[in-house]
Amino acid sequence: MSDFSPNPLSPKTGAELEAVVVQLKLRWGWVFGLGVVSLGLGLLALALVTSATLASVMANGVFMAVVGLVEITVGFRAKSLTRFLTWVLAGVLYLLAGGLTILNPVMASAAFTLMLGAGLVATGFVRMFVGYGLPSKHSRWLVMFSGVLTSLLGLLIVLGWPANSIYVLGLLLGLDLVFYGFSWIVLGLRLKP
Repeated sequence: MSDFSPNPLSPKTGAELEAVVVQLKLRWGWVFGLGVVSLGLGLLALALVTSATLASVMANGVFMAVVGLVEITVGFRAKSLTRFLTWVLAGVLYLLAGGLTILNPVMASAAFTLMLGAGLVATGFVRMFVGYGLPSKHSRWLVMFSGVLTSLLGLLIVLGWPANSIYVLGLLLGLDLVFYGFSWIVLGLRLKP
């Protein structure tokens, strides 16, 4: 068996990493361009936060509907009744959820926003619990602080619900695209020969 695996996640040697950096330097403009497009879309999402919320919810509805159709199709190819029923039932539920999301994106954004807020609160508490159990005081407090911030963000979302449902998802989408774009722009500029 060869020591060189085609797995892109396998550890790279110094020479392999250098070859990757050389290839990226040749394409620095594409990296920079991706950053500019992402930053522009993020700013647009922030300017049209309600539209961005509804568009992201509608996209999720379409994705759920497609997954539902695929699962139903897989179910009809199942060899046993149990697998058939499992796949078809899951597919029907996905299809219904996707259809409801597409037909009423405002209601869906309210549900998604509440789930997001509750999920952030729960994630924050888990981080605080995990951080408390860490042996090092430095990493313990950083992880616990991260948990506190995550829980506070979740609480802000839950306490503002349902009034904030029409803009929270678009706001987070816009901020994510802005930071993502900015990071690609910086990387592109650093790669520029």
